[in-house]
Amino acid sequence: MIFYDPNELAAVAAGDMETWEPQPYAVSHIDEYLYHVSSGQQKEHVGAASFDRHNGLLYVFEPLVDDDKSIVHVWKVKSDTTGEAPRIRLSADSLSWDFAWMGRPSVRFLTIFNDGDGFLHISDIASDDTRFVPSSIQVSVAPLSSQILDVTFTPTGEGSCEATLTMSSNDLERAEILIPLHGVGIIACQDGQSGDVNTDGTVNVIDVIGAVNHILGTLVLDDDGICRTDCDMNGVIDILDVLGMVNHILGLSICGE
Repeated sequence: MIFYDPNELAAVAAGDMETWEPQPYAVSHIDEYLYHVSSGQQKEHVGAASFDRHNGLLYVFEPLVDDDKSIVHVWKVKSDTTGEAPRIRLSADSLSWDFAWMGRPSVRFLTIFNDGDGFLHISDIASDDTRFVPSSIQVSVAPLSSQILDVTFTPTGEGSCEATLTMSSNDLERAEILIPLHGVGIIACQDGQSGDVNTDGTVNVIDVIGAVNHILGTLVLDDDGICRTDCDMNGVIDILDVLGMVNHILGLSICGE
């Protein structure tokens, strides 16, 4: 028996993968358990197969065992020592950095959920681009629990870059997971100083209001406006940037430093 990832087969059916792209992740030789194998040249040893994921049972039909009648073989599939099955779910299908300052780390968070009743083991977590670094190479998640994986993007220059975060799991339905990564590196804002949202030459309460409105979604800033609003230069516009502007106005700190 040859085992394929059903998600990859579904991707072929949807037209998202070519027919030759899915490759087997496991092979099991079961001839010793079969009754109607007449010779080594016989090609069709078994018929239809079906997997009961909830109970972890694999059903395989073997034809022509009792004259023209078939029998059904049943195997118990165990993902760990308890026989219980994990089920992975991710908080996002991809991670994106709209901008990040060159040489300064910017972090995004990926939550890994285990919706199954067996322990979820994630391994071989890696990025194919050294500018994107996961916080761990392996993660274990208890049943009905979650873990957060940090991914840090540190651009080495200006411009956009793409990468892929890969990981392996003991979820039989998602043995290999690919997560697209996208980041944009910048050196400095093209116009105005950090904290000066409206480019009037000074950081004041109007800029604070602009930052709050952007966070609330009532004001849409262009890329350079977002750059100026990122007071703490971490690549995310949030309440910490608002506090940084307030401290700048009060003379307690300087935005962008």
